[in-house]
Amino acid sequence: MEENQRVRLSKMMLKNGLIELLSRESIHKISVTEICNVSHVNRTTFYKHYGSQYDLFQDIENDVLASIISHVNKYDNSMDGTLKQLLEIVTYIDKNIDTCRIVFDYNIDPDFPQKLLTMPNIEQMIAKLDQGYDKDELEYIFCVVVEGSFNMIRKWMSKEGREPAENIAGILGNIVIKLLHEPMQSVTGSS
Repeated sequence: MEENQRVRLSKMMLKNGLIELLSRESIHKISVTEICNVSHVNRTTFYKHYGSQYDLFQDIENDVLASIISHVNKYDNSMDGTLKQLLEIVTYIDKNIDTCRIVFDYNIDPDFPQKLLTMPNIEQMIAKLDQGYDKDELEYIFCVVVEGSFNMIRKWMSKEGREPAENIAGILGNIVIKLLHEPMQSVTGSS
């Protein structure tokens, strides 16, 4: 059942209120009352939709993930499509920088990098670049790609006067492609 306009507006106001508060303090120190005061929404309305500030944050996080999925679904799984998907993701982050800075904060949800980069579309994007690696190697490489990409994007987001989205997407794409297309020789067992 689709939400009516009043419900969407209340949720949007609550989300904006939490984002505003999270720019100043930890989610663990934010009360539902504070969120309601900043959002100009009463507590009864809050509790109609959410059980806690953590549930509200989860809804914000889900919105970001859903938006990213909608942006990457436009492209096929070719190499060119993969690079366009990366650009779409970084462009989305750039256009929604305040929300993304908060959602990408390890202190709020330490599992977000895994949620972001294990979305089916992104897993497929990375999986198709698996030339020359066995299953165990790919598992470790995926860890490097997930955490490395996430931290690279976080660093970029925190910069004043950051590079355009196209530049960071290109750098990220080149790193991933080189990593997954150029298997290294094993260094174990040689004498």
